[in-house]
Parts: sequence; C-alpha cells; structure tokens
Amino acid sequence: MATDEPRCLASSLTDDIQMEARRRRHLGIHDTYEYKASDFGRSNSMEAAIYRVAIAGDINGLRLQQDSQLNLLNQLTPRGDTILHIAARLGHHHLVEPITSRCPDLVKSKNYNDDHPLHLAAAGGHVYIVQSLITIAGGHLSGRETGAEQDILDVIKGQNKQGNTPLHMAIKDHQYEVALFLFKRPGSQITSCVPNLEKKSPLYMAAEAGHEELFELMMQFVASNVDAQNMLKDGQPLMHVAITTRNKVILETALKYVSSLIDAPDRRGRKPLSYAASIGYVDAVCYILDTFVDYTDKRDGDGSYPILEASSQGHIEVVKEFLRRFPDSRELLNKEGQNILRVAAKSGKANIVSHMLKAPELEMLINDTDEDGNTPLLLATKNAHAEIVSILTWDKRVRLEIENGEGFTALDAALTYEGTTHSIHERRSSQHHHRRLAAADRRSISDHRSTTAVASGPASASSSPCDYAPSSPPPPSSSFLLLIFFFFHLLLLRIRTKFEPPNSSYLSEPSARKRAVVKQVALSDIQMEAEKGIYVTETKDRDTHDRYEYKTSDFGRSNSMEAAMYKAAIAGDIDGLTTALQQDSELNLHNELTPRDDTILCIAARLGHHHLAEHIQSSCPDLFKSQNYNNDHPLHLAAAGGHLSIVQSLITNALRFAISSGRETEAEQDILYVIKGQNKQRNTPLHMAVKDRQYEVALFLFKRPGSQITSCVLNLEKKSALYMATEAGHEELFELMMQFVASNVVDAQNMLNDGQPLLHVAITTRNKGNSIFYHYLFLYQQC
Repeated sequence: MATDEPRCLASSLTDDIQMEARRRRHLGIHDTYEYKASDFGRSNSMEAAIYRVAIAGDINGLRLQQDSQLNLLNQLTPRGDTILHIAARLGHHHLVEPITSRCPDLVKSKNYNDDHPLHLAAAGGHVYIVQSLITIAGGHLSGRETGAEQDILDVIKGQNKQGNTPLHMAIKDHQYEVALFLFKRPGSQITSCVPNLEKKSPLYMAAEAGHEELFELMMQFVASNVDAQNMLKDGQPLMHVAITTRNKVILETALKYVSSLIDAPDRRGRKPLSYAASIGYVDAVCYILDTFVDYTDKRDGDGSYPILEASSQGHIEVVKEFLRRFPDSRELLNKEGQNILRVAAKSGKANIVSHMLKAPELEMLINDTDEDGNTPLLLATKNAHAEIVSILTWDKRVRLEIENGEGFTALDAALTYEGTTHSIHERRSSQHHHRRLAAADRRSISDHRSTTAVASGPASASSSPCDYAPSSPPPPSSSFLLLIFFFFHLLLLRIRTKFEPPNSSYLSEPSARKRAVVKQVALSDIQMEAEKGIYVTETKDRDTHDRYEYKTSDFGRSNSMEAAMYKAAIAGDIDGLTTALQQDSELNLHNELTPRDDTILCIAARLGHHHLAEHIQSSCPDLFKSQNYNNDHPLHLAAAGGHLSIVQSLITNALRFAISSGRETEAEQDILYVIKGQNKQRNTPLHMAVKDRQYEVALFLFKRPGSQITSCVLNLEKKSALYMATEAGHEELFELMMQFVASNVVDAQNMLNDGQPLLHVAITTRNKGNSIFYHYLFLYQQC
C-alpha cells in the first residue's frame, strides 16, 4: 500500500487540474496559452508525508520532516508545484516562514504554468501570505542588498504562460485587498499596464470588474507616466470596456486623467463615441458630446460617424441626442455617401425610419441619394426590408420614380429581386416564437443544474437541455417580391395623378394645387447630385449618371454650423437667425458651413425660404457667389427646387447690391458668372431646372438677356439643357431654345457638335407623335 500512496496523490493532483480546468470553462475564462500534453501529469511525485503536511497545513508535521537529505526544491507535485506553492494556494500562512527560512529560493520557483507562489497567493486572496512572501524574501536575501529588491520585483512583475502577473491574478479573482497591496508597493505600479496574452492589463481588468477605487489609483499613475500610456496602446481599448459594462464612473475617471483615450479605436476602428452609439449607451454618448464638443464630426477608421453607427443599429434615443446638440449632423455621410436615414433603411431599422418621417426638420433626407443614386426606398427594397418598404411607400413625399446609378427605380429593384423573405406578420410571429423557446430553454437549464442525478445513455443525451438546438424557422409562405408588388400596385396610381406629363399646359394653367405639388416636390427633392459621385461607362440608351469621380474628402467634412443658426435656416426663421447672431458676436455668415459646405444662403435657397434668403443676401451679398462641396451656387439649389421667387430675387438683389456699392461694370459680369457656373457634374442652374422639370424656372433663366447660350453648354454626360428639354418632351422650352440656336448658328452649333445628338433623343423618346421636335431639328440640321 505504501508504494501506491504517491501514485494516489499524483492522481488526486491530476484530478485537481481537471476540476480547475472545468471551473474556468464554466466561468467563461479562456486562457490564450495553448497547453501541451507534457504540461500536465508530469512524472514528478512529492514525498507522501511532505505532501500530506503541505495539504493539511501541519506545521508540526513539517518540523518532523526536516531531514537533512531532503531537498525541498526537488519535491514537486505532478503539476510542478513546490511545497511553498501548495501552502500559498491553500492559504497556510503559518507554513510560509518555516519553508522560506529553510529554502528561500522557493520564492522564485515556478510550476508547470510558470506561476510563482506569489501568483497563487494573490489569486486566492491570501493577503498575509503575499505580504510574507515579499517581506521574507527580501529579508533572507539581505546578504546581497542590491539584488534582493530586483529579485522581488522580478517575482512581482513575473508573467505566467497566460501573460498574467500576480496583480492580474488578484484582480481576475476579485481579490481587491491583495491587488491594492501589490499596486501600492514602490516600483510595481507599472505592472498595472502590462498586457497579458489576451491584451488585457490589470487596469483594463479593474475597469471590467468595476473596481472604482483601484481603477482611479491606477489612472492617477498612468496620467503621470508616459511609458504607462504607451503600454496601454498595445492592449485592448480601455474606454470600450467601460462602455461595454455601462459604468459611467469608470468612463468619467478614465477621461478625467487621460483625455487622449477618447481617440483610442478598437479592432474595427471604432472610437469610443461611435462604440457607445452603436450599442445604444445614451449616458456615455451624452457625457462625451457635452465634454468633447468638437468630437461629433470625427470619422472612425471605416469612414463612418457616430450618429450613423447609432442609426444603423436602430438606437433612436442616441440619434435624438446627436440631433438635439448638433442639428447639422443629419448631413454627415459615410464613404458610400449615405446619411442617417439611408443607413437605417439599408440596415432594416424600421423604428428609426418611422421617427425620421415624422420629423419635419428631417424631410430633406427622404429622397436624398447616396453616391450610387440609391434613395432610402431603393436601399430598403434591395436589402429585402419589407416593413421599411411598407412605411416608405405609404408616405406621399417619397418619390417612387427616382432612378439610381444603374437606371433602376425601386419597382425595378423589386422586379429583379430573386430571394425570399418572411412577411411582416411572419417575422413578428417567428421572433415571438423564438423568445418563448429561449425562455423555456433557460428554465430547462436552470432545472437541469439543480438536479443532482444526471441521466445517462443516448436517450437522455438527446433530450438534455444543454444539447438543445432551437428548431429552424418555418419556410416562408410569401416572398418579398409579392409584398413589394402589393405596395407598388396601389401607389403607381398616385404617381400618375401627382406628376403630370410635362407640356406647355402645365405653365399656361397655373393653379394652387400645382404650386403645392411644386412646393412639396421641392422640399422632398433635396437630392444633391454630388452624392451620386460615380464614374460609369455608357449604357445602351440610358446614360443618366454623373461622371465626376469623387474623392473621400468630398464627403462629410469636419465643418459644423452653429446649432441655433442651422435650426433657424432649416425653419426659415428670420427672428431666430437674428437672435443667434446677437447672442454670439463672433458668428460670421461666411464661415458657418454645414458638413457638406452649404452656407446659410444655400440652405434657404434649397428649402425655398424666400424671405430668409432676401434677409441673408442683404446682410451678406457675397454669399450669392458661394459654393458648397459640389460647387453648387445657391442659384443651382433654388433652380433645382423650382423656387422661382428665390431665383429671381437672388439675381435681382445681386445686381442691386452691386450697383449700390459702385460696381456697375462688374455687376452684370458677376451675375452671368453664377448663371453660367457649373458644378462638379458641369451642370449649370439651367441644367438643374430642366433636369428636375422645373420649367417655370428654366424659362426665366433662359429668357434672361445674355444667358441663352447656356442652353448649349455641355455637362459631363455631354448633355446640354437643350438636349434635356428634348429628352423630357417640353415643347415650349425646346422651341424657344431652337429659335436661339437657329439665330446663332456658329457658336451654338459648335458647342452642340461635341454633345449627344439631338435628333436621336427625339427619336428614342418617340415624343408621342409631336412633330414639332422633328420640324425644328431638321431645320437645325439644314442650318
């Protein structure tokens, strides 16, 4: 039996290892170090009497075993523990001094995991043993004073195979008294920033565990030590763990001492504000926005913005906080040229879409397009988000006829959709079904854990709640295509009645209803052509895409208009603008720009705020010539929106202010410069008006003396305003332009020769039998 005793002890230790491994897996503790078979169950075997003494903490038994031939350094368990490791792990503090007095080098000994006895004492929370190991080690090694302190620091800073120091071990197992002792010891503070194999430092673990006192002490050290700050850059981001655990005290403490942490990204390139927005942590978002005012318009590594992250994840309260503090953040775009409404529609966040449709100040986003020409409706259709398609198609402000860069409308996208998806009712039923299954699953697991007897055999294994796998959802009974057909079938009639065919009678029979339609379309049609930004090759018959190739710097610049001024501009509130200027004497109308470089006059011109535009122009006449990131003048935006009164007042006031300032000779030249001005797609204001079928504006611009030649100016698509009028079938405007061409053969013809052929577009559109186009075109060809 005596010979079997060491083998039994070895077996017991091996069982301990396996139990510890199971415990760590159960708690979700996954060590990054990959163990080898040789790490476990070594051929070591501690002498039976010594092992029993160590396990029992029997100091008298230890004294009886003081055999001069017995070397404690060689007495190891199967996992490489010395007798000091066992005493330290089990908290037998009265054994530590006798062991270290006989064999002081055991303080530096390591087991199979490279743990010192100090690691095990710290993990167990045995603060007295931790103190004794350090104190005794220093005393026994006093024969070489210079090396003694270094040996102790080597042990305190020593890392095991997972890269953990004793300080890591203490915090990991929530032994805060030990952690405070280790951290406060002179020379060991730097270990708070040492990352383990999981890239976690003790500082990170303290934040993760929510130990506020220890975390603040460590942050005070980090704030005063540059090396510590550099070490943290290699670990997991500190701010993100504070946000993940939703611990505002930890968050505020970290930024209080090291404000530069606000710029630390995670592996996906997300900065703290974006991460907080993406998980819907409203308190953190508000704190960062209020403390770091200029941080809202900083891009992440992927080119996105915090408000876009919140919108894409459906966190409506976070979006509201951004818009409340920074109203013009609604104009921020990601690299695809998508704003908050488009990313919500693309991600399938119906709550965000519904909220934005109800907010009058966000109406400008409804039909806005990204750089591929996709509206929110198109994105929802292409990504099979049936509920959002339903919400958008029933809103009368949504323009269903808008085409993207590929020439597809939302209906075209639905017709070419090949996948299937659940109907709205099926989705909600499926979600409710899975929630019920998940709740039943949790109850079953709870009951299973409380049961002492575990059934065995194949039958019980198959019914074990731990092996439960929820059943797959039932196959869909309706396709996404059928759902889209339903909505579009009902709304195609609305398109026909709302948008009348372009002809001369549209202008000859003005009515309040038609003007209301023009106004409504103008408000919802803020589709900045710059955001299409794609370079495409020619298609068969339809070449409607902008050829300017955009750079990343064209979108979402770091400008941000003062909030009160922006709100006044959006609402057309002259009194609000006046108040904002009076409250802040440093505000300058020239310098206040939105993220897409719009001045306040650009906003007023786009949204049709006639009185506000006149007020701004009288205060700052030079804004008439200002340009945004797409090189649009305010006149481009007013023309595209069909705001005739603003187009007229912009030109009239520009001339009047120039004359009053003694610049009579330059006045007309400045006006013609803007009228003939081309944006990045080379569109003039006349192009914009014809393109968006604002024929009243187009007629005014064309008839103005000196500007008729713009009807022959080509854009990047090689289309003139004359070509666009032919394409749209507007006979009155076309006839006037052709009369000009006939009387100005040399210049006009030379310009048109480089563009797309007029006769071909008349034939292509077939123009419903109207011969006037062919008559004038043949006259032109003969000329």
